[in-house]
Amino acid sequence: MGLFGFNAKKKMKKAQELVAGSRDYEARKVLLELQKNAAKLDGTDQAWVVENERLVRERMVAARMDEARNYEQAGEIAAARDRAETALDLAGDDLETSSIQELLHRLGSSRRESGGSPERLPSDLLPDRPDREQRAQDPEEPTPEELWGDNLGEVFELYMDALPAEQANLYREQTEEFKRAYVALVQGAPKLALTYFDELVWDPLPPDSIGLERARALLLAKRAEESVELLDSIGSGEAAFRWAKIEALRELDRFDDAVAEAAELVNSLPEHNESTDALYAWTLIDAGRPDEAWTHLEGWVQSGTMSEEVLVAAAQAASQTGRSDEAAEFLEGLIQFRFHSSLQSGRPPSFPVEAGRRLLSIYIDREEDPAKTKALVMHLLDYDPYGGEAYRDLLLRLDSR
Repeated sequence: MGLFGFNAKKKMKKAQELVAGSRDYEARKVLLELQKNAAKLDGTDQAWVVENERLVRERMVAARMDEARNYEQAGEIAAARDRAETALDLAGDDLETSSIQELLHRLGSSRRESGGSPERLPSDLLPDRPDREQRAQDPEEPTPEELWGDNLGEVFELYMDALPAEQANLYREQTEEFKRAYVALVQGAPKLALTYFDELVWDPLPPDSIGLERARALLLAKRAEESVELLDSIGSGEAAFRWAKIEALRELDRFDDAVAEAAELVNSLPEHNESTDALYAWTLIDAGRPDEAWTHLEGWVQSGTMSEEVLVAAAQAASQTGRSDEAAEFLEGLIQFRFHSSLQSGRPPSFPVEAGRRLLSIYIDREEDPAKTKALVMHLLDYDPYGGEAYRDLLLRLDSR
């Protein structure tokens, strides 16, 4: 604004030029500025700004999703997930997110299992283990009516938009039972999904990718042994199948077997990638081999990666090998990077919850300054609903010091 204040007419002209030229990032910055100064616009201009800010975000979401799918096909899972998460942030509360959620499910289900899902938090996260106490009972699954009502085909097609064309066409050719199973699975109802999967003919086995979906449902429904058996019967050496088997072996506490499988997966890839290396590190940590886990991830850390999945696993390994101060430094760096990035992009902060949990554990262990710990807990209260009660209790204890 400088010395001359906010010139709404010039800003509108600039926004119109940028939108028309598809210079979406720059356009959105100007449009957000116009929204902040909406009182200086007439009603017609206000409506134009709202409509075109949404249009620009739709185009930005589509571009990020195209990038994510290209990275996925190239095997760059961490980069694909980053683009999909950016798309989800941009979508906000007013754009359709089903295709984004499905892509994140496909890219990230293994990541959540390997790093810090509510079911598999680091054992020293908080003194009272709130993850175990709050989730002792499995949440009640939604009903078919809640998942798709009378619109199974429409809901199913939303998820097909997120899949590669060949895979989507294969899934479209399947029976209605499979479509019901698939929608239930991706919407967080694995037990319901299995009731439909069980209606399919499994002798001989269906196409491999259909079997993989059932194996995932078995794993999420806490039937890991059956998941391993199915994956072994399929016998695919593709990365997605190996990844699912590693997660199932970890669920069964067969950590040495999981390490062997993860090593084979890492060695089968043409080059290292962050997601697979993080998974291998977690299997080593599970097996009581944190030194090896740290050695495997140290190169990524030294390269300055801002991958949460790598840094959380590296922090866990570093903490278990006497380097908790070093672990805290790179977790703090990740959190600062996320906040700085959100300021630059104009997007809401994407707080790295897993990193925040691990950092809090380190702060508690070393009795960090209460003010610094409290600031971190406040962020976790905002972004991590699973630990809400424990975080509030911790705040009370910090306030009493």
